[in-house]
Amino acid sequence: MQSRSIELVSLKEQLVLIADLIKDANDEIKTHNDIVANFNAEKSDLIQSIWKYIIEEFRTDIAKYLSDKGGLETRITALQTQLTAKLTILH
Repeated sequence: MQSRSIELVSLKEQLVLIADLIKDANDEIKTHNDIVANFNAEKSDLIQSIWKYIIEEFRTDIAKYLSDKGGLETRITALQTQLTAKLTILH
């Protein structure tokens, strides 16, 4: 009768690799779940960041617009005052 040769192979390395893959997958899942759980906060932060960028990018244009608007409002008020004064004289 012939004997068979059996080779024992250590599964330790494979188990470590599998455990690492599971850990990495669980980390990714946790990150995703945190984003989903904080969706409204993340959305609010994104909107705030976008507005901050727009304001910074167009700061000069906004300042000019507000200055021009203030000047026009002052002129309109002056014209209304003049018109009221002339109408009062005519009546």
